[in-house]
Amino acid sequence: MIDLKLLTTLGCSKCDQAKKIIEKVQPDFSDMKVEIINLMEHPELAVKYGVMISPALIINEKVAFVGGVNEEQLRNKLMLIGEDT
Repeated sequence: MIDLKLLTTLGCSKCDQAKKIIEKVQPDFSDMKVEIINLMEHPELAVKYGVMISPALIINEKVAFVGGVNEEQLRNKLMLIGEDT
């Protein structure tokens, strides 16, 4: 099981891009659970994960990407994690 959290803020264009990338790759990772979280509503998560920039992608409770991600980077990371589970 892959647990992915996307930490976002309102008006963040890179957050919107990250969400689209996640939606694009999600069908290829059937064991992935995705949660989109607005940091304005849950500021404690920024503290918990030590992120100061959005978007932040948290995969299995570890910070994987901060400030943006491209599709290739995300797919590679998810494939590595999938091999470990």
